[in-house]
Amino acid sequence: MAWRTYRWRLTKEAKPVDNRLSKIDKKPVDYMAKISERGEQIRRFILDNVEHHPKDVTNLVVKSFGISRQAVNKHIQRLVKQKALLIRGATRGSHYILPPPDQK
Repeated sequence: MAWRTYRWRLTKEAKPVDNRLSKIDKKPVDYMAKISERGEQIRRFILDNVEHHPKDVTNLVVKSFGISRQAVNKHIQRLVKQKALLIRGATRGSHYILPPPDQK
């Protein structure tokens, strides 16, 4: 019970991201834009390389971007949810393919 109260206080007192200033030039920094830009870059990389690496695209992205396997899987699941990527199989036997042009 005490943890929830403490966490609520921290959340309530947190400053919005755009009020933060960079240490170098004292201009507002939009950290979320940088994060979403990187995410888009990762998802574009997945879509560009899934045809040549349908079974090991996760390992390719991990090595190329230096992020965790779990983070790559979140990006892949987002692409599946957006129907930009199809998953075939389950668990270890799964592989990813691009949808046919008429299905997009």
